[in-house]
Amino acid sequence: MERRLLQLAIFIAGVVPIGMGLAGVAWGVHFVSLDDSPSMDGAVRFLSGVLLAVGVQYWIAIPHIEKHQTQFSVLTFILVFGTLARLTSLFFGGVPSFGTIFMSVVTLIYVPLLWLWQRRLVHSHRVYNTP
Repeated sequence: MERRLLQLAIFIAGVVPIGMGLAGVAWGVHFVSLDDSPSMDGAVRFLSGVLLAVGVQYWIAIPHIEKHQTQFSVLTFILVFGTLARLTSLFFGGVPSFGTIFMSVVTLIYVPLLWLWQRRLVHSHRVYNTP
C-alpha cells in the first residue's frame, strides 16, 4: 500500500513540471510575459524543456520506484538547487509573485519529502527481499 501511495504522490509531483514545461516549450516568452527577443525566447524554451524532462523522469520512475535511487536523488537535487537559485531573486530583484513563492515553498518541502519516502521504501524493500 505504501508503494502505491508513493507512486501516486510521484505522479502528482510530475504533473506540475510536465504541464509548465509543455506550456513553456509551446509558448516561449509569451507563457511567462517576458520580452519577445529571440535570445530570451530560446532561453525560456530551453529551461522549459529541462523542466519537462524532470517531470518525465519522475513518471518514468513510477513503475519500479524502488529501483530508481540515483535517478530520484539527481531529480531532487536539480529541483531543490534550482528553487534555491530562484529564491535568490528575493535578494537581487525584490519579492517575486505569490505563485512563485508558493511553488518554491512547495518544492522545498514536497520534493525532499518524496526523496525521503522513496529512500525509506527502498530500505524496506531490501530488508524484506534479502535472502
